[in-house]
Amino acid sequence: MLLTDTFAVYLVAGILAVSAATIVLLLIRTKHTESVSYLKYLAVFILINFLMGALYLWEAFHEVITGNFGYSFVCRVADISLFVAQAYIWVRYLFSSTSEKNTLLKRLSVPGFAVIFIISFITYGFFINSGYEATSSFTAIAEIAIATGISIFQIAGEISVIREKPGRLSVIYTAAVSLLLLVNGWWNAVCVLVLLKTDGFIMLTYSTHYCLAGITVLTLIYIYKTDFQSTFLSSSVPDENALINAAVIKYGISEREKDVLILACEGKTNPDIAKELFISINTVKHHLHSIYAKMDVGSRVEMVRKVRG
Repeated sequence: MLLTDTFAVYLVAGILAVSAATIVLLLIRTKHTESVSYLKYLAVFILINFLMGALYLWEAFHEVITGNFGYSFVCRVADISLFVAQAYIWVRYLFSSTSEKNTLLKRLSVPGFAVIFIISFITYGFFINSGYEATSSFTAIAEIAIATGISIFQIAGEISVIREKPGRLSVIYTAAVSLLLLVNGWWNAVCVLVLLKTDGFIMLTYSTHYCLAGITVLTLIYIYKTDFQSTFLSSSVPDENALINAAVIKYGISEREKDVLILACEGKTNPDIAKELFISINTVKHHLHSIYAKMDVGSRVEMVRKVRG
């Protein structure tokens, strides 16, 4: 038991380190752009992951030191509060990544998650004991309601992202994180309701740790690929204008598309490009998708790489 607890300490410590690095990268990137709403959502998302990791590290360390397992009202409420906040911020990030301004589920996300939080607070505060075991039949209803509510909003947000066709990398990233969150949410519900009778807490703990680690690493890779790589490359590539002009001729890119391409190669975000060119974000996306098709690429990073040879 001590070996697995020690591993948990190292695993969560690694999550904290990667989360901290990701937050630093996001803060650096935020200074280079004026439109940072999606970056703010990602920063808050990773900050919540960091806080969850800190809580789990304390819990694992406490168990290693004392040899006992049992969590107070405060720990249980903090755990579920961060879990719900993580899901909420992720849903807001998904909806912020699309041009759909006023969908029903988007409008309902705030009151919906408020209800989910209240149910979660009551359930984990009063109907689950210090061993994370259900103490009432109400727990089963509440766990299913929590998992179902979060799933509906996450699936709706992911569908909105897919409809937007933001590029292969974005779809893969959002789908992978949404899947990890959904699996973790339902697995937690199953563990609380069924598996805790047979050392289920161990399975619950490690499933959460692995999901958290996966989400954190995926996010670190994603923000580097989409928001940093082209910025880092831009300062080291000579005669950028000549390379862009060559790509314009080679692939038949229009003048307006060229304007978008230049700014994209500089590492500007879609909102930044829209503001600088006095066009809508949807128009920017339309031009980018047209460029992707002409250059036969699936993402912004692939486009920049191809321009630079």
